[in-house]
Amino acid sequence: IFVDDVNMDFRVSDGAGTAVTPYDERTATAMSLADWRLYFAQFMEQIRAALPDEEVVHNAIWFAGCGTTPESCWSDPSIARELMAADLIELERGVNDAGITGGFGRFGYETFMARIDWLHSQGKGVIFDAGASTDAAREYGLASYFLVSGGRDFLGNDPASTPGDWWAGYDVALGAPVGARYAWNGAFRRDFARGFVLVNQPGAATRTLSLGGSYLGPSGETRTAVTLGPAAGAVLRVP
Repeated sequence: IFVDDVNMDFRVSDGAGTAVTPYDERTATAMSLADWRLYFAQFMEQIRAALPDEEVVHNAIWFAGCGTTPESCWSDPSIARELMAADLIELERGVNDAGITGGFGRFGYETFMARIDWLHSQGKGVIFDAGASTDAAREYGLASYFLVSGGRDFLGNDPASTPGDWWAGYDVALGAPVGARYAWNGAFRRDFARGFVLVNQPGAATRTLSLGGSYLGPSGETRTAVTLGPAAGAVLRVP
């Protein structure tokens, strides 16, 4: 069951594209953001209760409630209730969203990843649902997915992820993760049984990294070093 636009921030217009504060029939006044979030949480809990045996996915704005720390992304009780009412959280545009910045902060890449870590700790999975149009952008999305995947997560990208339009990188199998992601030469890295991934987050300086051996890229090309600009990644498997 895919529930679209589970937006815990106001996304309301007057029908002509002008943003407005919604009217609350319960209080007969302008609706507060706190009540908006509470109503959404209660509605999602009703869906969960009515469909206890179905897999429920929420397309929720990931930065709703986020402030200066990652914890703020899930500290609002209503936002936490909404997230707990789903099995999977869709991440529209994934990391390929041009609005994601480097580091922590409301739109930070590290905040984005920390939120996924927290969802995993609560038994939830995520869906990276992107629209990257180049192989380099798709490799960045795939590397980011591998950085954080807990084994119950999903990745989609339109174009290049349908049977008639398939990017070879999505066939890469790195095996089981050896551990969690970690900082490595200014980038992020995660090791697997049959390779590793690297990500240079948005806003970072371009880095040229020696791999310490020969590895294969997503298309089977041999790599001994990679140059990663901001918002770039590399998926590397053992020959």
